[in-house]
Amino acid sequence: MGSEMAYLFFNELGNKAVFNASGTGQSGYGVTNAGPFQNHQSHVYWPDTEYAPIGGLAWSFYTGGGRQDRDEKNNSGWPAIFV
Repeated sequence: MGSEMAYLFFNELGNKAVFNASGTGQSGYGVTNAGPFQNHQSHVYWPDTEYAPIGGLAWSFYTGGGRQDRDEKNNSGWPAIFV
């Protein structure tokens, strides 16, 4: 699943993931361009999008390495971002 957060991170802001599409590590990954956003932290953000195949999970996006994954929905340690 591609998310609006991933689109913004990669396409609009031009940031890189830890690994490229071939699986090779690359330098300069993470948030090198935060655009107009202030007080950004390299963290896992939860866009409030449920992972439908498994109840109790939600999609998440890690801005420190450009990784989208699914994690426990009730993890209260994440900042929530509604996109």
